Amino acid sequence: MIKEKTKDNAVKLCYGLSLLEFQCRCSECRAAVISENLLSCYCKLRRKAGVALSINCGHRCQFHNEEVDGVALSQHILGTAIDIAYTNNLKELYTPEEFIALAKECGFTYCYYDKKKNFFHLDCREK
Repeated sequence: MIKEKTKDNAVKLCYGLSLLEFQCRCSECRAAVISENLLSCYCKLRRKAGVALSINCGHRCQFHNEEVDGVALSQHILGTAIDIAYTNNLKELYTPEEFIALAKECGFTYCYYDKKKNFFHLDCREK
């Protein structure tokens, strides 16, 4: 498990990804917790997708999870989930079903597309 809390969380994790992008979005902690498995899956996905991925949500502290009405045992709290925006660059290359298939190929175990909010939830929880 990678746990970091630095002044700016600007540590590079892999191509096109800094710890800053995973940090909690609350106004208090700015903590960033990422499982090594999530990082591995994300880096594979980023390489295979061939486009930049816009992260809506990485880690959430308990306080922020409650603020956004997240589920009690959210994978975001555990550092095993990420939400990715379905941006125009992704839409040009992948349907939601194709992107989910690619994410699963990269090791994500639970994936869904939220059509209303236009994002993908991807996590690597234990099966």
